[in-house]
Amino acid sequence: MRLPQREYEDGLAHGFVYKLNVAISKPGGYQMRVAVRDEASNKVGSASHFVEVPDLGHHRLALSGILLHGPLPPGADGNVSKEYDIAAPATPAVRVFRPGESVSLGYVVFDARLDRVTRRPEVETQFLLYRDRQCVFTSPVIPFQTKQQHDLGRLSATGSLRLGSNLEPGEYLLQVVAWDKLAPQKFRMATQWTDLELVR
Repeated sequence: MRLPQREYEDGLAHGFVYKLNVAISKPGGYQMRVAVRDEASNKVGSASHFVEVPDLGHHRLALSGILLHGPLPPGADGNVSKEYDIAAPATPAVRVFRPGESVSLGYVVFDARLDRVTRRPEVETQFLLYRDRQCVFTSPVIPFQTKQQHDLGRLSATGSLRLGSNLEPGEYLLQVVAWDKLAPQKFRMATQWTDLELVR
């Protein structure tokens, strides 16, 4: 990788995003590991992240991965109540925050059932934050608003969560849970996770 001077200077201060598309042959859990070497200093850095690829072949409720990123632009309509909003880094690749900050999130709800009369889905969502396997925050159950959605098979969700100012620094897990009220009980719920870190 070679960066122009301006991007290099910005990268030193804030980092930069390197995008790579990886073909996945089947659904399931994967761990992505990445290593980077600086030719000038010969230093090496590495990171890993668990990724769950949803199974869309059976047309049952499923969730995409969760992206955490900067605040929503002014006037943006999210499907998550702003009142239960958890400042975020400029890039979704960096999931490091401070207590009291707000961060936008985005994900996709796949294959929710449609009501036979209204031809609209009936989905509810909830957000939970964990530290050391203990739940430290639970949002209310939030009805999913679908009026602005064009593809009802892929519902785009955006919103924000506010991290409590009293939360201790450390590693956390954010869970998104969705319920399809029109699906059979066995296939009614889907869930997805992502990790994040709090620092002072």
